[in-house]
Amino acid sequence: MIRSPFGARPLLASIAMVMCFLTMAPGAHASTESDAAREQAERILDSREYGQDANRPLADDIDRLGRWLGGKENDPQVPERTDEEIRQETSPDPQTFAPPGLGGIGTFATVMLYVFLGIVIAGIGFLIYKGLRNREKKEKDKEDLEEIDIDWSEEDKVLEYITDAQHLERLSDQAEQAGQLDLALRYRFRAGLLRLNDLEIISFHPSITNAQWQLTINREAFNTLTKDFNDVTYGHKTCDSSVLTRARSTWSALMSSESKAKGR
Repeated sequence: MIRSPFGARPLLASIAMVMCFLTMAPGAHASTESDAAREQAERILDSREYGQDANRPLADDIDRLGRWLGGKENDPQVPERTDEEIRQETSPDPQTFAPPGLGGIGTFATVMLYVFLGIVIAGIGFLIYKGLRNREKKEKDKEDLEEIDIDWSEEDKVLEYITDAQHLERLSDQAEQAGQLDLALRYRFRAGLLRLNDLEIISFHPSITNAQWQLTINREAFNTLTKDFNDVTYGHKTCDSSVLTRARSTWSALMSSESKAKGR
């Protein structure tokens, strides 16, 4: 008997491959015959001679054939994943922070708009804070000045330290009761200037002369008050009760008209 130079097992393997390829030819056999041929080829390959333990020269070809037949050993293996890998895959990607967008406005313009609004809000807050601080300071200074123990007769100290109009008017009344009518007139004139400063009609400063005040205020009543003050202080005119009474009533009328003009 003539032996094949390739051996029996390689020959049978080749026959099995030919059978499989024949089953793939279009129109050669019906679908039922193709299934039967495939099952037969699978049984041949699963036998001991052609199984995974067999020492065969066509192992690579048989493996490819087995993969085509859909052997179990070729099923894809799903790698096992750790809990940490699963959490990373299921957790959403971190989003980069961005300010709320405005329709039709780009990201840069939106950021600049929010920066501008922040500056405006900060500026308003600063102005409110400054206003409250100035108000508190003014009230504190007023309380401190009222606590200063200065006698009404100490004219230099009174005019230097007392900056509250009502306080000066009380000192004027004390000087009048003591018979110092010229001093009472000067205190009341300074108190009137401070009240005009509170109404924001003038910006009071001790270095400004009465002539400059007349140009700023430009009222007939103030001109009368200034003339009486200058006559008594610089003209050595005697201040009697009528001059002081006129000063009190004229200042009251001037404050009333200026307050109405300011809407206060």
